Amino acid sequence: MILLTNLGGRSVNGRMRRHVLDNEFRVCIDCGYSLRNLAEEHRCPECGVQYDASELERAWRAWFSLDPASAEA
Repeated sequence: MILLTNLGGRSVNGRMRRHVLDNEFRVCIDCGYSLRNLAEEHRCPECGVQYDASELERAWRAWFSLDPASAEA
């Protein structure tokens, strides 16, 4: 997973959160590449990590402590 706390703290974390929300949680967990217009299950074209869109959403919600009802937060 991307280590955000060592890259500038809250500002980077906030930018990444916005990036993830803008891309509807379809962002590679490893490299941060937007997967928004790609298949539900595939490999990230940037780093090659296999992903599943539903698993990405669960992982990002947990990372940012978002409950399922607060996708627009």
